[in-house]
Formats: sequence, structure tokens, C-alpha cells
Amino acid sequence: MFQHILVPTDGTDLSIHALRWALGAARDLGNVRILVLNVQPPFIPPTVADIPVAMVYPPDDYDKSAQETANGILQTAQEIAKGYGISIDTLYVQHASPYEAICETAEARQCDLIVMGSHGRKTFARLLLGSETTKVLSHTKVPVLICK
Repeated sequence: MFQHILVPTDGTDLSIHALRWALGAARDLGNVRILVLNVQPPFIPPTVADIPVAMVYPPDDYDKSAQETANGILQTAQEIAKGYGISIDTLYVQHASPYEAICETAEARQCDLIVMGSHGRKTFARLLLGSETTKVLSHTKVPVLICK
């Protein structure tokens, strides 16, 4: 069956729900590795007419803040996994496109399942707001299980 599950998380209740599902499946199936991924956007300096403007928030401060945010989310995932008696791997990446980072990670790490949460928005809201889950579904060759 599945041997290496990728669980992208942004720390929201829906992504934690997906993590809990994956942990339960890993516990029940046995010998399943779980990789929990957090994607943070890279620093993009503010511009006006394609000209960088004075930076109020230096890139180094941004990177440190993004790392701290990711560390907190991934630490929470570690603590939840301990409750299931499962050891997980974690990964933080900066990427401008979360769905691309998820697809690239699944392929590079040879994951055979991606477990994600979804808001379950209707078509019009999804068109307006976009959906990383929908984008992953349409761009990856790896099976995706969606938890609502």
C-alpha cells in the first residue's frame, strides 16, 4: 500500500485534521513514513512601477520570521505525532508557489501519497480565492487524499 506520505501543513485546523488522518493511517498500516511540509513565501521587496522602494522590513528579518513561523507549525506536528506514537520527518521550504513546492517535494522525496486538507469551497469561491489543493490535484502524478 502506501509507504511514504507527504502532509503539507500551514498550521490551520484543516491541515491538522489531515495530519491526524495520515498519522492514524500510518499507525494502522505500520511501516509508513510521514513527511510534514511547511511552505512559506519568500521575501519579495515592495515595488512601485517595478522600482524597489525603501525597505521597512529587511529581508533577513523576514527570513528569520518565516523560519520561526515554520518551526512553530512543524513543532506542533511533531507533538501531535508523538501522541500517535509515530516519528515523523519535517521539512520547511520557501517557495513563491505552495502547490509547486508540494508537487516538487512529493516527487523529489518519492512520496506515494499526499494527504491535504480542503476548505471545500464551492466553485465560484474557489475561482476567486484559488485553492492550493485543487492546484496540487491538477499538477501532481502522486495520488492525493483530501480531508474535509
